[in-house]
Amino acid sequence: MSEFDESKAKERFMLLNLVRLAGIALVLVAIAFSQLASNVPAALNIVLGLMGMGIFFFWPRRLASQWKSDDE
Repeated sequence: MSEFDESKAKERFMLLNLVRLAGIALVLVAIAFSQLASNVPAALNIVLGLMGMGIFFFWPRRLASQWKSDDE
């Protein structure tokens, strides 16, 4: 059993939150493009929004599972 490393846990927690914020930011950019910029294609807005949601929901879980397998 390894000793608990608090600094490593803090770094990982911050990274998970930054990934979530990046996903939210991408969704907000897609919304802003759809509302403000009429020359941006609708397909690009949809792709940006879906990518942002995918980042928000799935990347933190994937990172956590990678870290769990690295720790074991």
